Amino acid sequence: MYIMAKKKIEIELNTDDEVIERDVKPFGNASHIILPQKHKGKKATIIIKK
Repeated sequence: MYIMAKKKIEIELNTDDEVIERDVKPFGNASHIILPQKHKGKKATIIIKK
């Protein structure tokens, strides 16, 4: 399923939120992002930059 958004999205960050910039790595026919163990079990919002 592909979702393409052409509108502005507002994201509200709390003081506990953290912004991490990582490279997306190939993984078989898909891709993945490696994050620190401390984020295990948390929910993440991914923003793809061009």
